[in-house]
Amino acid sequence: LPVKTGKISKDDAKKIAEKVLKIDSNKVKLIINSVDEIENQDGQPILFVHYMYEFKNGGHGASLEINQNTGEIIQYYNIKNEVLAQIGQESTNGKVITQKEALANAIKYVKESVPSYLHNYAKPLEEPQFYEEQGTYYFSFPRIVNNILVSGDQIGVGIGSDGSLQSLNVNYQTIEEWPSAEKVISKEKAKELLIDALSVKLQYEKQGNNAKEKHYNLVYVPTFTDDSLSSLDAKTGKWASLYGNNTDLPVVTHPTAEAELNYLIQAKILEIADSKT
Repeated sequence: LPVKTGKISKDDAKKIAEKVLKIDSNKVKLIINSVDEIENQDGQPILFVHYMYEFKNGGHGASLEINQNTGEIIQYYNIKNEVLAQIGQESTNGKVITQKEALANAIKYVKESVPSYLHNYAKPLEEPQFYEEQGTYYFSFPRIVNNILVSGDQIGVGIGSDGSLQSLNVNYQTIEEWPSAEKVISKEKAKELLIDALSVKLQYEKQGNNAKEKHYNLVYVPTFTDDSLSSLDAKTGKWASLYGNNTDLPVVTHPTAEAELNYLIQAKILEIADSKT
């Protein structure tokens, strides 16, 4: 599909933002604080729009991102319902739509909002998450390259139970050369290696995202190797950490939170000076 508008200016970005952010209340004033030009990780120009909803005794600010070369909003989170709730004006949701209807709306919104990206993605392959308290379905449109799914690159879309667009998040990286799938180990060999490394652990798990649900099921979940963050390299047939070679990072012990602490350490979120203490 063609790009939304082509290259835009900061003034154009402001007009696009004002149209998307318009809120149905005379008690709330939309203010565009600034439009900044930045570069994303691929060196593409992004217009970063900072805005605020002002109302009596308060305000609520956020931001959205527009691809300057295409005029397409690539990062957006709808805070209108939160603002209306703060001023005591509940949004009128009306009829709650079905999952099938929500998917149709998600497809409609991505075609309208980010048409030039869509040839890189597939329709959602997994069931959406539904958060009952928010009344929102979350769909993931996965990126496909050479008929292979690209983990982590997806278009995330949140659809409200009234059919409205609640969030839009485009994850896309420009890669000039993708690894060839011609010299990988066979599926049969990979299956053998997975079975050899397969183990299970018992844990409690709550189904769905309903905060009111208090029931937990006991389930077995699969694990491979001692490293919960490992994956099987398709070319070498060797197990590797998802975060690279972190053998120099400390490993800690703990009676109840060992797995969680080591996860944070290996992900380099948590730094430990002395693993013994």
